[in-house]
Amino acid sequence: MFLSFSSSRKDKKWFKKVFDLHFEKIRNFLYYRTGDMDKAEDLCQEVFLILWEKRKDVNDEKLVSLLFTIASNLFNNQYKREKLHYKYLESDLSDFDQANPEFLLEVKEFDEQLKRSIEKLPDKCRTVFLLSKVDKHTYKEIAEMLGVSVKTVEKHMHNALVSLRSELNIKI
Repeated sequence: MFLSFSSSRKDKKWFKKVFDLHFEKIRNFLYYRTGDMDKAEDLCQEVFLILWEKRKDVNDEKLVSLLFTIASNLFNNQYKREKLHYKYLESDLSDFDQANPEFLLEVKEFDEQLKRSIEKLPDKCRTVFLLSKVDKHTYKEIAEMLGVSVKTVEKHMHNALVSLRSELNIKI
């Protein structure tokens, strides 16, 4: 079913509703991809500009997938040749104020190693891992965001965890 618009006022009302519902999710998705909140917000604005331009042809049942597809394509086009540095999982060492300096150093070193390991993950594995573990999305939500099956999300998560365990020498 395609959305139909009879007036500019209706278009604006629809767009505001879509923007309010999905801006934060799209921005967070782009933040995970770029590692930079300013870049993520700029790209997110471009996503919604493209949506506005295509509003007459939007299939409401596939709106979320469309938004994430546009976001992913914009990211890939803009950053495919740049090496990105991610700034995720910043350790909050304030809980360890009373800990000894050696322990604090070990925690900081592990945090740095974890960040480097996450950076090394393939793009889709990294995105799935961060959406699940940092942003606390379910596999079903991630599958919808990325336009893939839940099984594909499970596979990417499995590969990410295997890679991180190996990289960090974690035995289970």
